[in-house]
Amino acid sequence: MVVYYSIFWLLLQEVSTEQYYSELEKLGINVKAKNFLIFQGAVENLSMKTKKELTALFEEGSGSIAFKADYEKCKAELAAAEADLALSYQKKRSNLAGVNKAKLEKKELEGYHKLRDELEHFQLQINLFKIYQCEEIVVHSRKEQEKVREDITANEKSRDQLQRSLDDMKTANLIIPMTRGSMDDIVIQTGSSASSSAAESPIAGGRSVGSSTLPNSQTIYDRDEW
Repeated sequence: MVVYYSIFWLLLQEVSTEQYYSELEKLGINVKAKNFLIFQGAVENLSMKTKKELTALFEEGSGSIAFKADYEKCKAELAAAEADLALSYQKKRSNLAGVNKAKLEKKELEGYHKLRDELEHFQLQINLFKIYQCEEIVVHSRKEQEKVREDITANEKSRDQLQRSLDDMKTANLIIPMTRGSMDDIVIQTGSSASSSAAESPIAGGRSVGSSTLPNSQTIYDRDEW
């Protein structure tokens, strides 16, 4: 069995494979990425690779594969930051909606207080108007009561005056007592009977007791005796 192995020389000195590849990488030659040496069948293999495999090949050839871990880390941080940003934006929208709702509720509350104040004002005006009407009724009633009292006082004065006149007439013997039920027997003395009665019992002034004769020859009777 024949075993083949490679021997690498650098500046006329035999070096190891790792040291040789390291010196090539310093010159920009990445042997592992196969960006310098094109082996047989490599082109055919490239045409059969998928997009993802080609991307990995290009990353390996450009050397960016060394930063893949950092890239994935930054990509994860970016996704987390975007998630936090979306959450913050959602919270902002929620807070803004809450603020708008609070403003609307405040506006509705102010409108309610305004309407309530107007209602209380109108109720106060109505109550004051009712009080004014009651006062007017009381004043009118007092005026009517005073008028009635004045009428009563005037009637009492008229009654007292009539009573005094009646008493004066009784004192002057101008009224003849009469019993109830004797109205049919009353004879009004006129003409000659008045003169004959005056001749029988003359009294000063043409008046007589029992059947008094007035100057107009009409007899007056006491109504309390009817």
